[in-house]
Amino acid sequence: MDHPSEQLTIQEAAARLGVSVVTVRRRLKAGHLNGMKVETPQGYEWRVCLEAPSEDPPPTEPSSPSAQSSGEIMALRGTIEVLERELAGRNQEVERLTSLLSREQEIVRAMQLALPATSTQPTAQEQSMTTRRVVDDQVTDGWWSRMINRLRIA
Repeated sequence: MDHPSEQLTIQEAAARLGVSVVTVRRRLKAGHLNGMKVETPQGYEWRVCLEAPSEDPPPTEPSSPSAQSSGEIMALRGTIEVLERELAGRNQEVERLTSLLSREQEIVRAMQLALPATSTQPTAQEQSMTTRRVVDDQVTDGWWSRMINRLRIA
């Protein structure tokens, strides 16, 4: 039995199909929905051709999805398989990097133990050398040192 076709605006078609306006536009572009441009006084407007709802809607069973739904399900399953493989690869990479990091940390610990214990505080001479510079064979304080000294005097 052939049902008459209704021409709906994109907004009306979205409400009827229970999807967003963007999805209706996407389906029109992909050819999943039939539509046409209609000239109006304000310009062109898209009309979506949908079958008019029948008096008694066909029964739908959750166990038997439509052909489009089964195609979407198969596409989603394929995407899930790809993502699961990618996740497994990333997990292996994380394990490898964790192993490398722990080895490097062991090497650093061994090197720290092998080095003689030194003070982490610089000596006064080392500290003064870091704040001085040589200009024309004369040792002068850096600008920040001079500024701090001026602030201390004031």
